[in-house]
Amino acid sequence: QLNALAESGFDPLSRTCRFMLTEEAHHMFVGESGVSRTIQRTVDIMKQHGIEDPAEVRKHGVIDLQTIQRYLNFHFSVTVDLFGADQSSNAATFYSSGLKGRYEETKRDDDHVLKGNQYKILEIQGDKIVEKEVPMLNSLNEVLRDDYIRDSIAGIGRWNRVIEKAGFGFRLQAPHKAFNRHIGTF
Repeated sequence: QLNALAESGFDPLSRTCRFMLTEEAHHMFVGESGVSRTIQRTVDIMKQHGIEDPAEVRKHGVIDLQTIQRYLNFHFSVTVDLFGADQSSNAATFYSSGLKGRYEETKRDDDHVLKGNQYKILEIQGDKIVEKEVPMLNSLNEVLRDDYIRDSIAGIGRWNRVIEKAGFGFRLQAPHKAFNRHIGTF
């Protein structure tokens, strides 16, 4: 969200958000590296004792990988809800008026006006989740959410390399973006 606001045409907001992003990068580094150290300690204990059973792993005072996955599922789903409804006239208005941009707006190769542009969102039809094309201008929350998900999956990949390097087949994964949602279609 800060990245989108840093693209604002309202200079005081843009400058403030850019400053905040510097601090946020530090928080993200501390959080990601802290989880990475937790995973490293877990796999060290697993390797040292030749165990993979979560109950046995916990007996050695570390957090088992399945519990880490469980908390990842929770925090991921809560966080993706923070981006708001899948379609939002407010997001369209803020974007059109220049108050909010998109993540890495300058790297996008469209006309930045978005009139006539489409974006695929998910919706429920009967008992299935299907893709539906909607005006991109109204789906900017979903665009930002998808950018966040891609970035999060890259971080999860770094954690998985710690597990893989230790010789274990377990892989952390992001849940489906519809998992445990309370805002929007899901």
